[in-house]
Order: sequence, then C-alpha cells, then structure tokens
Amino acid sequence: MINVETKIHDNFSVEFKIGFVPQNKNEDNDFKINTWLFIPNSLDINPSNYGKDQFYRDVKSNIRLITPQFTLDNIVGKTSIPFIKLVKHTREYIVNPSLKNFTKFEYHIKMLGAICKSSARNLTYKITSSHNAKNICKWSKSYIDNAEDIITTYRSYKINQIFEDNEAYKPLVYADEYLSQTFEMYSFRIINKINDVLKHKDKYQKYDTEIVQSLIKLKKSFLDFLVKEKDYQSQHNFLFIKSANDKNNRNVVYRYSLLKKFIESDMYIKLHKKQDAFAIRQVLYGISAGMAMVFATVIAFSVKWKYGSVSLPLFIALVISYIFKDRIKEFMRVFFDIKITSKYYDDKAAINISKSKVGWVKEAVEFIKDKNTPKEVLKLRNRSSLLQYENEIFDEKIILYRKRVFLDGEKLSKHGAYKTTGINDIMRFHLNRFVQKTDNPVLNLQFINKDNEIDLAKAQKIYYINIIMQFIYNNQFEYKRFRIVFVRTGIIDVQDENNIN
Repeated sequence: MINVETKIHDNFSVEFKIGFVPQNKNEDNDFKINTWLFIPNSLDINPSNYGKDQFYRDVKSNIRLITPQFTLDNIVGKTSIPFIKLVKHTREYIVNPSLKNFTKFEYHIKMLGAICKSSARNLTYKITSSHNAKNICKWSKSYIDNAEDIITTYRSYKINQIFEDNEAYKPLVYADEYLSQTFEMYSFRIINKINDVLKHKDKYQKYDTEIVQSLIKLKKSFLDFLVKEKDYQSQHNFLFIKSANDKNNRNVVYRYSLLKKFIESDMYIKLHKKQDAFAIRQVLYGISAGMAMVFATVIAFSVKWKYGSVSLPLFIALVISYIFKDRIKEFMRVFFDIKITSKYYDDKAAINISKSKVGWVKEAVEFIKDKNTPKEVLKLRNRSSLLQYENEIFDEKIILYRKRVFLDGEKLSKHGAYKTTGINDIMRFHLNRFVQKTDNPVLNLQFINKDNEIDLAKAQKIYYINIIMQFIYNNQFEYKRFRIVFVRTGIIDVQDENNIN
C-alpha cells in the first residue's frame, strides 16, 4: 500500500509524506511512483537551465521508519507496552551498564518519545479538523487526561533525580524535556480550536449549553496544565518561551529541534547514493568511443592508401576525422544516455536498518514532451481550452520524476522491539528557483465601483504547478492530483484533486 499526505512546510517548500506499507509480509514488495510536474512556460524552467543536479538540490528526501501506532490512551499507565519496555531495559542497564544495554536503554527512551509525539499529533489533528462540537469536547478531554497521566507516570518513574549529574542517564532528562514541550505545543493548538468553537458556534454541529460549559472547563484544565508545565520547566532549567526575549526564544526553537532529532534519530535511515547501472554505462560509453575510433581509423587508412603516408590530403583527412570522431563519440553518449534513462535510474541507495539490508530505493528525473506523457495523466492534468491554446504557443514544460522502492517484507517485520509496518519517504520540494522570474505578487487594478466611480483594488498574481502522481503496487494503479498555488513571496496553498477548480 502507498499513501500520501501533503502540506506546506514553509513559505517556499511543500512536503509530501509518502508511506510505503508492505502487504506481502513474508515476500518482496516492489513500489513505484511516477510524478509529473507541469511547469508554466512563464517560469522559464527548461532543460537548458534546469538540469538533474538542480532538481535534486531542490528536492530533499528523508526516509524513516513509520512510528509504531498507538493512541494516547494505549500509552497511559505503567502497564502500557512502551513503559514496560522502558522500565525493563532501564533496570538491565542499571544492573549491567554495558554498551549493549545502554543502546537498548536509549532506544526505548527515544521510542517512548516518538510514540507520544505521533499519538499526540494524530489526536490533535483529529480535534482541530472536526466540526462536531461534541466530538471536539470528548477528544480534547481524552487528550488532556492522557497527557497528564503519561507525563506523571514518566516523572514518577524517571530516575534522573538520582542520576542528575550522570551523563549516561541524560537521555531520560532529554525525553522529559521533549515530552513537556511536545504536549505543550499541541495543547496550545487545541486551546485555539476550543476558542474557535466558543466564538463561532454556527460552524459546529452538536452545539448546546452543556457542551459550552464543558469546553470552558476544558479550556481551564488546559491552561492549568500549561502553567504547571511552565513551572516544572523553570524548576528543572528547561528552556521555555518568554515575553520580549528574542535570544531566549530562538534558543527554545533551536533546542526543541535538537531534542526532536535526538528522539527520532533511530527512526531515520541514512542513504548512501551511488549511480545506478554504473557498469552498463561504462560499457556503453566504451562502445561509443570504440565506434568513433573505428570511423577515424577507416578514414585515415583510406586516405593513406590512396595518397601515401605523408601528404596534404592525409593531413586534412586526419583533422576532419578527428572532428567527426569527437562528435560521433558525444552523439553516441547522448543516445545511450537517453536509452539508459528510460530503462534505468539516475542513482540508487540501499535501505539498511541496524546494518541489515531490507531494501533499496532508486530515483530518476527528466524533461519529457506531451507525446511521451500517458493519456491518463494528460486527462487528469485537465488543461482548460484557453490554457490549451497557450500551450500550443508556449508549451508547458513537463518534468517526470520516477522513484522505485523495494522492501523485503520478512526482514522488515523482524526489525526492532516494535513491529515495523513500513517506511515513510518525507520529500520536500523547494520552489526558490521557480519564483525567481515571477511578477510582483500584488497588482493594483482599477475598476468601476457600486457608485459608478473609478476605484482601486488589489489582486494577487498567482502561478500554478500541477502535479500528478501515479502509484503502482501489486499490479494496482492509483493516481493523485495536486496543485501548488504560489506568488513571488511564497506558497499560498496546496490543493488536492478534491478541491481544484
């Protein structure tokens, strides 16, 4: 199974989170993703000024294991699986502080933090995307109750009070700080949602006086929790946001980024890329050089046989043969590159978990023409008649980005203390190059107002990049369409196929 989630990561980048979940648990799993990017001609992105190197610099891809799926109430209490595992391996390390036991001890601290983050994020998204006031109330209460219970359980068990100055036990402190900031961050988002429900009741279903009272009480519970966390952070010298203190606040952001990287470090998979089909390329390049040399040698021998060993015609023939030899060699290299690109990939990398190879990933990119684009994709692109006329004059450029992922289901399922369901490819597409030749983001336009007088209005000068993704797995084909809406100053929206007009 392949699933994809997309969001705006920052002003100039879009994030695609693509999940590869093997259905064949004890067999090989082969995933393919073909992505067509339709680039307006006005952006001046074409093969002559935007090559493979530039594209790969603009696309940042991180592959990581999918976090084990737990709901927040599955983590509550000392009898929950993450706490049982953490307590067990902490005790083993205290009894025998070997490197092997430390690795397991640290791993389970990180996993507890990662699982809590994932669970809190999922429930928060469920709350903030709902329009049912009763569900928002119920789920918010579940969040705050479980968050308080998890933190209380962790801190009652946490032994950093004893080993506060012992570096070996610092991971326990780091996880404590990370959990505090994580639950705090999502609590603010839920409070904002509660405020919205209380302020705009007409937007929500199941809205009544009882729900209002419950939401008001819940808001107070969240605020009490945040105040308590702030006091705890202050007592334990954790960084936290302060009013009008830019230096401190940027250090808080930086610190949380470091903590996040520490907690999730065991989830990420390092890839060492190398050129795909390297040996085949070298053989074909050798053939190109050989064919060019054969041509030059035939010319040289022919002229020498007719005019003798030293003559002006021989000199001229050698010069001409050298020129054509060089061009033939380059032409054949380009010809073979085109053939290789259509069959092979630009680079490949092994997917290794704990020094065990569980699969590989390959990727390739190229500009293609309309005639080389599948009809299904062009149909999904759905160019308007006006745009089609423009395309006949100023052709829309098409970039095809191919990715293939292979996973050994049996090896993957045996990895780690938690069941590994698959991997996520977190791909960020940066648009900095694409906005360089765009117009001013806002235009001043004149119009006739309701009083029949000339007036001024502002309008954004927007651009679109349409993206069609094709997912292939177990002989099943699925398509997804997205559209990035942006101006010179950044991305406005990322629309999926359900809301593109």
